Amino acid sequence: MKDENINKKEVSEPKTDYETPKTTQGIGKDFDFEKELAKGLTIDEARKLSKKLLDKWWIEKV
Repeated sequence: MKDENINKKEVSEPKTDYETPKTTQGIGKDFDFEKELAKGLTIDEARKLSKKLLDKWWIEKV
């Protein structure tokens, strides 16, 4: 019996399933930074805009 376990070198991980969120939350629902950067939005403008959108989102949540 012990010899069978010693020679067995195969290891298997248990299968895990993770839930994925069905709806997105946050400031990015109607704004796509990638598209705006492609149109010419600068990094500094994007930074200011993201702070503005986060502040607006936070106020709405409270």
